[in-house]
Formats: sequence, structure tokens, C-alpha cells
Amino acid sequence: MSGFAKHLDVLTRSQDDSADRDRGILEEWTKFASDIRASGSLTTGEPARTGVWRTQGTETSPDFELTESEDEWESVLDVYQRAGPLVEEINATLSKLLSKPDIEPILQPLHSILSSNAPDERISEELVEMIGFDEIELAMDLLKERRHIAQEISEYLQKKGSQLPQPPPQKGPRADAPVVFDLKTARKRREETLRANANRPLFSGTAEEAPEVLPHVYTSSSVVGGSILSQFGAKYVLPLGTTREYREEYEEVTIPPARPVPPRVTERLIPVSELDPLAKGSFPGYTSLNRIQSIVYPTAYRSNENMLVSAPTGAGKTDVAMLAVLRVLDQHRSTSDTVVPLAGTIRRDDFKIIYVAPMKALASEIVRKLGKRLRWLSINVRELTGDMQLTKAEIAETQMIVTTPEKWDVVTRKPTGEGELASKVKLLIIDEVHLLNDDRGAVIETIVARTLRQVESSQSVIRIVGLSATLPNYLDVADFLSVNRHTGLFYFDSSFRPVPLEQHFLGIKGKAGSPQSRKNLDKVAYEKVAELVREGHQIMVFVHARKETVKTALALKESAMVDGLLDEFSCEDHPSFSLFQRDISQSRNKEMKQLFDHGFGIHHAGMLRQDRNMMERMFEARAIKVLCCTATLAWGVNLPAHAVIIKGTQVYDSAKGSFTDLSVLDVLQVFGRAGRPGMETSGVGYICTTEDKLTHYLDAVTSQNPIESRFTTGMIDALNAEIALGTVANVRDAVQWLGYTYLYVRIRKNPFQYGLTREQVMEDPYLGTKRTQLVTEAAMRLADARMIAFDRGTGSFVITDLGRIAAKYYIRHASIEIFNKEFRPRMSEADVLAMLSMSTEFDQIQVRETEVKELEQIMEVVPCTVKGGTDTSQGKVNTLLQGYISGLRPEDFALVSDQAYAAQNGGRIIRALLEIAITRKWANASAVLMGMSKAIEKRLWPFDQPLKQFPLKAEVFYNLERYADEYTVAELASMTAAELGELVHLNERHGGAILDAAKQFPTVAITYELRPIGYDVLKIAVRVSRRFNWSSKVHGSVEPFWLWIEDHEALTILQLSHLIFRQTTDTLDVEFVISIPEGKPPPSVTIRFVSDRWMGAEDEVAVPFDSLVMPTASESHTPRLDIPFLPLSVLQDSILEDFFGRHVNSLNAIQSQIFWSLVNTRQHSLVCAPTGCGKSLIGQFTIWRTLDQSKSDSWVLVVVPRRSLATDLMADLHPVARVKGVSVESPSPERLYWLPCPDSDTMRVKGAFSEDCSWWFVKTWKYSMQLTNSRCLC
Repeated sequence: MSGFAKHLDVLTRSQDDSADRDRGILEEWTKFASDIRASGSLTTGEPARTGVWRTQGTETSPDFELTESEDEWESVLDVYQRAGPLVEEINATLSKLLSKPDIEPILQPLHSILSSNAPDERISEELVEMIGFDEIELAMDLLKERRHIAQEISEYLQKKGSQLPQPPPQKGPRADAPVVFDLKTARKRREETLRANANRPLFSGTAEEAPEVLPHVYTSSSVVGGSILSQFGAKYVLPLGTTREYREEYEEVTIPPARPVPPRVTERLIPVSELDPLAKGSFPGYTSLNRIQSIVYPTAYRSNENMLVSAPTGAGKTDVAMLAVLRVLDQHRSTSDTVVPLAGTIRRDDFKIIYVAPMKALASEIVRKLGKRLRWLSINVRELTGDMQLTKAEIAETQMIVTTPEKWDVVTRKPTGEGELASKVKLLIIDEVHLLNDDRGAVIETIVARTLRQVESSQSVIRIVGLSATLPNYLDVADFLSVNRHTGLFYFDSSFRPVPLEQHFLGIKGKAGSPQSRKNLDKVAYEKVAELVREGHQIMVFVHARKETVKTALALKESAMVDGLLDEFSCEDHPSFSLFQRDISQSRNKEMKQLFDHGFGIHHAGMLRQDRNMMERMFEARAIKVLCCTATLAWGVNLPAHAVIIKGTQVYDSAKGSFTDLSVLDVLQVFGRAGRPGMETSGVGYICTTEDKLTHYLDAVTSQNPIESRFTTGMIDALNAEIALGTVANVRDAVQWLGYTYLYVRIRKNPFQYGLTREQVMEDPYLGTKRTQLVTEAAMRLADARMIAFDRGTGSFVITDLGRIAAKYYIRHASIEIFNKEFRPRMSEADVLAMLSMSTEFDQIQVRETEVKELEQIMEVVPCTVKGGTDTSQGKVNTLLQGYISGLRPEDFALVSDQAYAAQNGGRIIRALLEIAITRKWANASAVLMGMSKAIEKRLWPFDQPLKQFPLKAEVFYNLERYADEYTVAELASMTAAELGELVHLNERHGGAILDAAKQFPTVAITYELRPIGYDVLKIAVRVSRRFNWSSKVHGSVEPFWLWIEDHEALTILQLSHLIFRQTTDTLDVEFVISIPEGKPPPSVTIRFVSDRWMGAEDEVAVPFDSLVMPTASESHTPRLDIPFLPLSVLQDSILEDFFGRHVNSLNAIQSQIFWSLVNTRQHSLVCAPTGCGKSLIGQFTIWRTLDQSKSDSWVLVVVPRRSLATDLMADLHPVARVKGVSVESPSPERLYWLPCPDSDTMRVKGAFSEDCSWWFVKTWKYSMQLTNSRCLC
């Protein structure tokens, strides 16, 4: 295209394309014309024409006249006709370069750089500095054509006589011209200046707010993700030095290591010798803190600021956490003058430190590291996860607890017990905060929001420290954690890696998932592995399925064998090879043993812990060259290698039921394992993806797309937990609670992602409407699941038993919805297992084709029918649970992991179902669930021999089941050792072991008495006597059990009690009161005893009512009249009607019947009615009517059984009392009768304790009788 055609194309583009280029085009055109004139290509011999510009026939202002001395504007055609060949010859890249202002002076040095023999990597930095960092793309274009551009610049300079072009003639005096100070010249100079200013446009561009300068943001790039990251997915140019290579099987993009950020003037490494004794002793083996730790040290150790530290993996963030921990220890030291050891000055009972790690494996590593370093201060560091539980005593003596987000969420949901931990927390460390973008991010948002609200409500100090390896939009996360941007925010880019990382992105050719694509992937992976092994490096190959670890390792081994390179992989020359070979021979994992001999290893979560530890130890000792593993290794264990290879990016997502792209966070975490600090100067990371995903991962890893909130996925369950905890009582509270979440931060920053428009955010900057909508939708979902009672009119929330149980046991609302449909009063073990397997907590367990055969084998031997077979996820969970209870261990290691997951979560969900059944008073379901709960815990079926719960020998168990299976434990305990030995065909010593176990097995004797209270009320007095020998080793300190009375059909629990036996307890007396409808007792009831821990420790006693004689019905009781409900207007008091009308519309049936006798008479009254029928409300009506009809100095005495009830009653009475001018007092016991008579109406509320309640009642009664016209209401 000719230059003229190009220019016309620019001029005729759409308005959208050219609007932002108008100014640039005018500048280019003016400069181009002046260049042509200066080069002599434009004919200058024609006389310049003079004239004036006219607009619609009228002369313009004289200020705009063109004088004879000024050049005339040429037409576009004139210029291009006169231009000659120069325009056509200029390269497009050179034209772009020449269009830059003030480029002429640097053309000559630019030519020298481009024509030099230095490589591109060396001159790229000089080139960017010369033309400006804003023109990185231009610099890359110049580098691509450097020889050709250098030649064109040379020709351009030669045609201009190798002289720099003169600048266009200026209006007015030149800057370097001598200044004349006569009056005429000064006036002319002033007029020219004013005229130039008048011609200048009013707006020269779009005003933009200057970017915020943060003191602790360290980056080598001018593009920082925290403040200018675009929600529209803006792409940034790839780093300098990036190369792209095309091969037959793949396309490879190589990104060199980031350029280090030079140290600032104020920076210095802090020697450990300068630290105080507390910190110095906690950094053993350190000579100084590293650069990041030295920068963070003043804030971490010398202040209580909330912090967010974003730094590459391996940069020493754990030591930053250690500094924050030491700060807490330093603040809780006694200031005693006596010389005592440093450890003795710490007040260990005054604080708790919580470290939230994303995975159990990482939690174990943190406990090991920090526990070892804090042991000299006598600080206990313990793990609290699903696998590691702590007793109350252990929690009390632990100062630092390392836990997972889910476990800490569960702990803080409880107001008592473990939940009391939260009141002592002084420091909350959250590791890997970038998991906010993960499915588990909702849990992190929940615990942070709960902590921030606790800080505000209790005015306590809880420091929050967030640690992250890679955090693009760190400003948003800092705002979420309440971090001060100028003091607590620290961002360090990838240039701070301890080992520089070279990144390789490989786009494998072929259709995704096709055989050709998989073949190319295997070939490319082998090529890279073989190349690195030849260079003497260790490699970790990351795959995304446990089975793939073995497949990949075998495929690499076979490819090396075909190429004759297998000897290069072998580690037989390692000095400890024979020792490791002996250790690995003891493993049951055949593939692991087979691969080790050839220098390969495997590692995944489905392997046994001891096998995983062995692989880690061997790889660390360099006895394995290639380790094929899953991403669990990157998250859980700090095991670096020179190179890491991510083989494939398709990961199966069980929640979606399909394959999804590997998370960018996982990619960055895996890349963080590349390079061995202290042993190597570089690391290499490879990611092998499909060709169509190459750009996605390039953009994501280099530009780092913003981390979004995933809170909406877990918001319903989180809201239920807050309602159960009591921190959210209505929609208003919930809206305020949402304001503490990361979701709130991101909606305001990126509303489009969450379904809002920019206009909606501008109209409602605090998102009150959106938050109310989210809360209301979640509340309605909970109400539909019967987990809360939601009053849509007032917006109030009330937790139900179902919601409380779901919050306590961490059950998802979706599972509760399933249970509501499937749960029935009468269920068998098979029904319970089928319902349990449908829980959404097991959605991640999917059926794999390779497992079907083994699952069918397990299904054939388990006792309960599996609904759905092995074709469904529910059937697989059911089969694995039954296999777990039966003691069957799968051969497939993936099935072993799935079975452990199913058993761990199954026990928790069964306990929740048991509590639901008990709250619903379902006798049959409760008994079955009690047995299944213990079955999972003990791995025994209810029909198994109960003595299997004791540590007896295998032959004893075998003979017990063979010869004594029909005997009960009580019958075995009544025999002698010799008789038992003979019974089981063994000797007396074996019989003695059986006898000891039988006598320690929890058994009881139950007796009862029937005591009728009225014609329709029966009291059953039950005595439970212990009939077993107590052993602290076997029973611990307590033995809990359930005792309940169920109806004759075994469907309904009439009354129940949870009791505890202690070592000193011989008998327990319990009284149950049951209703006998219409005085007609049922045929019988059953007293059932069920141990909470021991399988088979159950007993039941039938209670026949054949001989029971109930009293006749008393005719002295007043039957309830069937009368209309009285309206509140009967109070005849506008104040009371207005106040109580907010809560009730009318009196209920009981209140309507007793209203006249209580409110309008002065007679003593006794009201006996069930709980919750409105007795307290009618009592308040009576109080106010009595005070209204009495003298001004009268007073009312209210006696309640507990102080807490007195406080609640006073809170109810105060609002009306203020309006009526009545004082409400709560006198102490010793001053009650010595208080002088009040000057006005007074109400005195006394909360009597249970031990003196009757005394207070009698004294009050006698005293009231002495008063004139007094009355008593009970």
C-alpha cells in the first residue's frame, strides 16, 4: 500500500478507531511536512501567498492571520506529489519510530546499537531505556528487524546529509536568541506570547488520577498488578527477552528470569546478632535475615499492624510469620526484676496463636518447623485438623495451634468448648491467601469476616497476617484483611525468588483429548525430561491423577529404554543406593519398587504416608532423578528440584462432572518448586498444554488475572453458621456481615463479574441493595430447608434444630435438603447407608472404570444391599463404607484414599443424622444411627462379637466367634477362666483374658418404679447400676450413654437423657415424666440404654402397664373454654397496646380465659400451664394494671428462679416503665427488706438462686400478707 493510500485509510477509519489518534495524526503530519521541506524534496521557490482564514464569509480574528513570512499549509495531495521516493522507502517500523517527538537526536546512537554485534538480550535493555519504557512493543519490533532497520536509518541519515533536521520555524523569538529590552520589542514579545497561549487548546488530554505510590511495593516491571490491573482482561506485553519457537509437535514460548530489583538506599540485611535475645534464639543457624525479611522486620516485629506479605515461593515467608509470633510472645512477658530464664517470663496462658494452613500436609510441616524453633521457649505448637484432634487439656496447654480453614471455621462456630479458643486469640496467620480464588476461598472469607467482627464487637486486639506466594490484585486483599496500604502491605514480585526461574510454555499440537495430542504430549514430555537428565538435573513431573503418576513414569522408562538412555536415569552409583533399595523392598507398592531401580519415583495422596515419606527422602538425597507426582506435593511438602514439568492442564472437577483447566494458582505453586536454593543458581519450569490454551496460560501467568471471590458458593452455609452462633439475627446484621467479606471488596472493584453495572455501583456505592438481595436469597433457601425461621416482614432470623446441627457438624445445606426428603422415622442399616451416600459431601468421589471390578468384589461380601450398584458415585461410597466397617482394604491405592475420605466424613454426617433423629424423637432411627455411628468408628458391625473392641489375640477372636458366638457378654462374664478356656477350645490363660475383657465391657442393671402424678401424668423413676469393672486404660475418665423411654411401637422417644458414668459412680437415678393421654395408658413402654462408645453395650427393659392404676380425673380443674381470642384493646391502655401490639395481635386461648381473673380482680391466683403458652405476658399485664390502680408509692415484687431470667425480665419491663415513669430495680438479697418505701411506683425484681428460691418465696409470701390490700400471683 502506498504512503498516500495508507494515510487515506487512517483518515477514513471509523470514529471509534480514530478518535484517540487525531492529535497524533496532526503532529505526525506537521512534522512530516517540515521534514520534507528541510530535506529539499518540497519546492520552495513559489511565492508564499498571504490572506486570511474565513468562516462563512466573515474574516476571523486578526490573531489568526497568516503573515507573508509564515509558511502556508499545503494540501495532502500537494505534499505527497512533491514528496518524491522518500515516503515510499520508509519501513512501517521506522515510520513509527520517526513519528515520535524528539527522536532525531538519538537516531545516530540508535543506529550504532542496532548495527552492533551484541546479542538481542544485551542490547534490549539499552534500547528500551533510549526510546522509553512506554514503547516496549516498538523496541521488540526493532529487535526483530534490527539489521534491516539499522540499514534504513543509515540511508535516511545519508539522504539528509547526515545532519539532524532543523526544527520547524517557531512563532516568536527563539529560546536561544538574545533578549532585547527596548519597549517596542518587549510589547511585541508579550503580544506573541498571549497569542500563542490563546491558540493553545483548553484541554490537552484526559485528566487521570495519579497512581498511588506505595512504599513497600517492590517490582521490576512498570506494570504492577495491584493498582492498574483491568477487569476487562487487559493484556500486557511479554517480558523482554521472550522467545517463541515452532516445532512439528509443539510451539514453545520461553520467558527468561525476571530482572532483579536493585536495593534501595535505606535497605540493609539485618544481622541476627543485632536482634534481641528473644528473636535471636529463634533463628538458630541464621547469620542474617534475607532481603524480604529485613524489609518486613520493623513492621512484623516492632508493631501490631495487620500485614499482607506477597512474595514468591521459597522467599522466606514462614520466617515472617515467625517474627509476628515472636511479637506476641514479647508482648506477653512479665517484667520481673528477678533473673529468670527467658522462657520463664512468658505468660503462656494469656494468649493463643492460630496458624491457618491450606492443607493438612502443610500444617504438619509447619508444626514440625515452628515447634522445633520455639521449643527452647517452652511454647507448644500442635496440629488441630480432621486427622489430629485435641482434648480440652491439650488445647489449654497449647500456645500455637496450626489448623486448616475448615477446622478453624468449625471451632469458631461453637460458642463454648473449643469455641472459647477465639476469645484468647491474639494473632491469626493465614497462609496462601491467594486460595480466595479457589473453591475453599469461601471458608477463608468466613473466618476473616468472623474475626474482624469479633475485634469490633469485643474491642479486642487480634492481629491478622496474610501470607501469599502469588497475589495479583494485592490491594483488594489488603483492604479485605484491614491492612494499612502504607505500613502493612508488602509486595515482592518474581524477581525476589531465591533461585531465578526460566519459564517454558509448550502448546502441544493436535485436537485436545485426541490420541494424536496425547501421543505428542508424551513425546514432548520425554524429550524435555531426557534433555534435563543428560544435563545432570533432577526433574519433577506433575500430573493430575494418581494413576497417571505410575503411567507417566512407566512411559518415560520405556521411551528411555527404546532410545538406549535408561542407564542415564539410573542412580545405582549413589553411595546410599543399596540402603534405599533395602528400605523400599519393605513397601507393599509394587510399582514404586519396580521404578526405583531405574531412577524413577512416584508420589500422590493415595499412597501410604510411610511410602510418601520414603520417596521424599530419596528424592532429596538425589537417589531418584525423575519423580512423577500430583500437585499435592507442590502444596504440602517443600521438596525443590532443578526443573518441574506440568504434563497436561486438564483436571477432572467432580463438582462440575467434567474436565476443567488447571488453576493458574496451581501452576504458580508448582513453578515455585523449581530450583534448589543454595545449591543451584537457576530453576526451570515447563507447562505442557494444548495449543489452544497456550495463550491463556501465557496471559494468566505473566499478567496474572485478578483473584475473584468465591464466597457466593458457600454463602448460604456461612450465613447459617453465623445465625447459629448468634452474631447475625436479621437481614440488617447479615448485610453488615457481608461488608467484611472479600466479595464486597471485589463487587465494588469489578461489578461486571458479579452481575452489576457500573451505574448501579455509582447509585449505590455501598451496595446495600445488592447485599440485601444476596442475604434474602440465601435466607429463603435456608428457610425452605427448614434450617432457619425467616420472618420476611421483619427480616428476623431464628435458628432451628436442623440449622444448629448443620452448623455444628459442618453439613452443607444441599445435604440437608436431601435428608429432608429421604429421612424417615423407621429405617434399616441399608436405608441409612443409602441416604448417607447421597450426601453432597461425597460429590468429589467419582467412579473410575479401572475400579469397577474391585468394587464389585467388595460388594459381594458386604452385608447390606448397595442401592445403585457400582455404576454411581453413591453406590461407590456405600460400598467403600461397608468395606471399611468390614475391615476390607482395597488393593487400588486410589480406592484406599477414597475409602478413608468416605469413612472420615461418613462418621461426622452419621453423628449429625443421629442428633437430627433425637431432636425429632424418632426411636427406631436413633437406635439404628447410634449403631452405625459406632460401626464406622470401631469398624465393627452391630452383629459382630462385642469383645473385638478389646486387644485380644486373633486366635481368641476366631474361637470366640466359632464356639461362643451365641453367648452374651454378661453370660461370658459369669463364667470362670477355666470354663471360658474350655468353651473356646483354648487354655485357662486365654480364658482369663476373655474374662477380664467381659468384666470390663460396659453393662448395667436397670430397675424402675411407676409413680402416677395425676390422672394423665406418670413419673417413671429409673435406677441404673454399674455392673462392670472400671479400668482407666480402657474407659478413660468417663463413660457417656443415652437413656430414653420409647413407646410400645418403638417409634417415638417419650423422654430421654444423656448421662455419664465416672469411676466413682455406682448408680444413677433418673426420673422421667410422661403424658398419659386422657388417662388411658398404652400397653407398655420400653426403657432403652445405649452406650455412646461401645458397640453392643445396649440394654432394654419393657415396662408393662397392665397393672398400672391411674388416679381418677379431678373435677376441680377448670376446663379451657372455647371463647374468641381477646384483642389487645381490652387492656384499655394505649401505651401497652402500642408496645405489645408490635409483637402480638391478640391474646391466645389460655390468656383470654384467665385475663379477667388476673387483671381485673385482686384475688390471689395460681396459673399452671405448659412452657411457652404466654404466662409471662399475662403476668406483665397484671403488673401494669396493679400499678395503675394503686397509690403512687406502691411497689411490685417479682421473684424469678434465676438471675439470668431476672435480667431478661428487666429488659422487657424497662421500655414501658420509662414511658409510664415507673422505676425498675434489682435489689441485693440483704437489702430487699430494708429498702425504704419509694416516692413513686416501683418494681423490684429479685432473681433467687435454686438453693434459696423456696426461702425467698416463703419470705415474700409472708411479707406480702402483712401489706394492706396486697395480692400474690404465681
